[in-house]
Amino acid sequence: MHDIIQTLIESIATVQDFVVGKTVDDILADTDFKDAVLALLEQVGERAEAVPQDIREQFPNVNFAGAAFLKDIVMHDFFGIDYESLWGIITGGLIVLSDDLRSQLQSLSGE
Repeated sequence: MHDIIQTLIESIATVQDFVVGKTVDDILADTDFKDAVLALLEQVGERAEAVPQDIREQFPNVNFAGAAFLKDIVMHDFFGIDYESLWGIITGGLIVLSDDLRSQLQSLSGE
């Protein structure tokens, strides 16, 4: 269980590290940066989607469905993506998700 959750936490950290010092304007101005961010978000969504139901039940405060939806946003709505909203997810929602995962993982580990 810990491995799949840790992998998701690491994927979120990769996104966070990649966007340090950047703004939503950088996504809009730099196609390579935008493509890389979208690929990283797709990876977060894929990993969240892959978390089995029995593990999800042990993390009741974690929004796995919302994280998994990132993949759908990136893959199926490419030309209609609201990058301002997406930036809010990157700079806010993913941080909350990571914190929730870490907190719940720590609680389950008894640390």
